[in-house]
Amino acid sequence: KEAWQPSRGQIKPGLTSKIVRQVELFAIKKATLTLCVSEELKRIIDKEISQTKNKTVAFHNAVNPQDYLLKKDESIIHEYGLDNSKLNVFNVGRLNPEKGTDVLLRAAAIVQKTNPEVEFIIVGPSSSFMESKQCETPYVERLKSLMLHLGIHNVRFLGQASFENVRKLYSIADVCVSPSYSEGMPLFVLEAMASAKPTIATNIGGSNE
Repeated sequence: KEAWQPSRGQIKPGLTSKIVRQVELFAIKKATLTLCVSEELKRIIDKEISQTKNKTVAFHNAVNPQDYLLKKDESIIHEYGLDNSKLNVFNVGRLNPEKGTDVLLRAAAIVQKTNPEVEFIIVGPSSSFMESKQCETPYVERLKSLMLHLGIHNVRFLGQASFENVRKLYSIADVCVSPSYSEGMPLFVLEAMASAKPTIATNIGGSNE
């Protein structure tokens, strides 16, 4: 009986998702202890499964602040061909619906009308998704269509980056934004705060914790 953490909706909706959810619920009921990455997730599990009383513990995700408190490293600006004169809005996350990248694009479209000096920088696993046909998903196609429809030209997708480069990108960020629809305890928010950056996040999951 091992500790069990639900997938938090990362599986695409449909039959597979329903099956996974049933397996998770069964495992949680049988587990000796369930570790939850946020108080909110613990509350949801305790509410949905009465048998978990005194068997769930909030065990928050964490990051080491010493890994992120870097002086501004302008070498990363040149490595990715970024504009040093821009104000940088930074986001790190997978390009899938639960991460709310579409929300960030809509915000970028509004910002570019009045603040052309602002650039949105998005780091995610789909490298060069605007040109590549290999990693396109329905959601990526939706993002491409949305950018074309809204005439967005102030967003840079940098693709997947190494841990070292992500640390450097935090150092040049002016503000970090997490537009997710679903989260447990988002590492992106923890990393942004550890980097001493102003952070805006949707009020879901453990973000407000």
